[in-house]
Amino acid sequence: MIVNNEIGRNYERMGVYSLAVMYYESCLFSGCLTLHNYKRLAVIYRQRNDMHNFLRVVGRLKVLRSVVL
Repeated sequence: MIVNNEIGRNYERMGVYSLAVMYYESCLFSGCLTLHNYKRLAVIYRQRNDMHNFLRVVGRLKVLRSVVL
C-alpha cells in the first residue's frame, strides 16, 4: 500500500493524474486507512471537476475521520 502511495505521488508530480488516481484508488480498495489517499483523490477530482467522485471520496473521508478520531 505504501508503494502505491509513492507511485501515486510520483505520477501526480509528473502530471499523469489518471495513473495517480488509479494507484490512490487501489489503496482505498485494499483497505488502506491513511487520510493522505483520500485527501489527494479529493484534490485531483476537484481539479478535474469530477464532482461525483469528489463527493464520494469526501463522504468516505468524513466517515474515516469520525472513526479514526
